[in-house]
Amino acid sequence: MKKKLSIIFLVYYFLIIITACGDCQNYDTEITNITFVPINTFISLNSNLEFDIVTEETVIAQLTKFDLKLIQSAYATGCDDTYNPVKWINNVNVTSNQDFSPDYLSGNSLNDLISVEYFKGSEMSNINASLNEYIEYINLIGDGGKSNFNFETFTIHQRPELNQLLSLQFEFIFTDGSNFILGTEQIEWE
Repeated sequence: MKKKLSIIFLVYYFLIIITACGDCQNYDTEITNITFVPINTFISLNSNLEFDIVTEETVIAQLTKFDLKLIQSAYATGCDDTYNPVKWINNVNVTSNQDFSPDYLSGNSLNDLISVEYFKGSEMSNINASLNEYIEYINLIGDGGKSNFNFETFTIHQRPELNQLLSLQFEFIFTDGSNFILGTEQIEWE
């Protein structure tokens, strides 16, 4: 009898421990804002324009799992909530409001002039690539794109030849065909 009582007591406490483990939540997210963050808006003679693109995401749905098990699985450590973008950025087009050079007139793509430094996990190193090469790369990862650019540094290596004061326009194109247009403040090259 004592042995049965001891076993029931241990099973009871074991079940308390198992059911006390936290549930991981699953959320759908969507990009709600994209911000251009220049390192400097006045570019001296020997400098390049460096900038970051910061995305803000909002939870739009919480996915609930219907679990018919009476006892949940135990985890040795807590688990992280999962955030799933409902759409991914799979293309970017950068233009200027003024003629940049004879080869890059107002409204023409400046993507060829922009490089991106990013961390490539599979190689465990920082990579520097053109914006177009980076776009090709992000379309190979994830679900055909990237949900944010919060850890990349962008650089325009060429100085404008025709107008020293101009604004840039970024068009982010998502996997569902929608887009987000971002206009920058005026940037001045010395």
